[in-house]
Amino acid sequence: MLLDLGELGAVPGSDRLWTDILQGAVDRVHASGGGTVRVPAGLFRTGSFQLRSNVELHLAAGAVLQASGDLADYAVWPYRHEEWGDTRSLLFAQDAVNVSITGAGTIDLNDEPFLRWDVVKTDAHFTSAEVARLSPEQVLEAPVEPGQRPNQCMVFVQCANLTLRGVTVRRAPCWTITVVDSHRVLVDSIRIQNHRRTPNADGIHLCGCDGVVIQGCQLDCGDDCVAITGIASPETVIQNVVVTGCVLRSSSAGVRIGHEYSKVRNVLVANCIIADSNRGVGIFAGDDGFVEDVQLTGLNISTRIQAGQWWGKGEPLVLATYGQRGGRIDRVSSSSVLSRADNSALLKRLNGSIRDVWIRDWHAVVLDSANRRQFARHWDLEPAGFHEVRHPSEVQPWLVAEGVEGLLLERCAARALPPLDARSESPHLQDCR
Repeated sequence: MLLDLGELGAVPGSDRLWTDILQGAVDRVHASGGGTVRVPAGLFRTGSFQLRSNVELHLAAGAVLQASGDLADYAVWPYRHEEWGDTRSLLFAQDAVNVSITGAGTIDLNDEPFLRWDVVKTDAHFTSAEVARLSPEQVLEAPVEPGQRPNQCMVFVQCANLTLRGVTVRRAPCWTITVVDSHRVLVDSIRIQNHRRTPNADGIHLCGCDGVVIQGCQLDCGDDCVAITGIASPETVIQNVVVTGCVLRSSSAGVRIGHEYSKVRNVLVANCIIADSNRGVGIFAGDDGFVEDVQLTGLNISTRIQAGQWWGKGEPLVLATYGQRGGRIDRVSSSSVLSRADNSALLKRLNGSIRDVWIRDWHAVVLDSANRRQFARHWDLEPAGFHEVRHPSEVQPWLVAEGVEGLLLERCAARALPPLDARSESPHLQDCR
């Protein structure tokens, strides 16, 4: 069955919400045994709706499905998120099979009404006094303060044979796409275009999944572009995940693997560009959590410290274990990496263990910057807190490793740019200390 919103009476450009027509079309297609709900060219506004088994939501070229700017139009779904509590999202699917979102159109998540754009976000580590010291340019890098907002945007729980292909998703006020306890997931050639100052605006967040391929995507996010964690499913191992051929830009990390008690196994990140990000790849394990068997290969990473309350301090790579009982990171292989970074790669055991890390063919350039001088005297290992940098301020190593068992370095090379105050218009590279 094929149902077109326009043919069902939805009028593009109207201020009216077309939630009833959209949900009715999804329900009819599902009841018929499956098919497609088509959004034609034009802008159609909607509140929360639920996708169901065997339904393809297809957005034609020029179609824009725009989320309501009123929180009252968002349902509280029967799924409680481990971190965010009751789920309020635009799109929700649970216990569904053969669900897909395809096409050349756009899902506009309409962040503007849900954020305080004139207020810089603060916390215990980044106070209002520090905000007062920011330059106007630095303020434009810092996260804004969120208001009441949808705490998830597009949520898939316990789904199988899920496909997201071709569409553009933009302006998320919080996590953009969340996939929990799902199997056989394909995310192919989508674009996510979030505002870089939006806190928690992760691109694709995976929890407790098995068998995920993310390929050919372009993600520009205010938080982690791809997060592979157990935040929403702490007891389930997330495993067998491939991220390949993507371009990732983030005010936090391009790729984050693990978080506190998360359990992660078998991840491949290959042939990706991580550009203009606050951190390249971060791998973390806290109390009773683990990350094992991760391969990073063919990466081009450029990072810079961004002002404000973002996690990370310009590191191209971070591995950290922490917690009262400690987590563990085992068997991480990195090969064929080019990096340009404001900071060192950091491997740091606070508690637990980091074992068997192989770094091969890593070619690093270490940069100097005003933000590095202002913000880089502490390692930011949130949620494990901030920790003192031990090397003197005039020294900027390309790699710092503390407490790692079985570290292998092969064919690595590093260069450093001269300090800012000694740099000519055409700076030359020098050997890194």
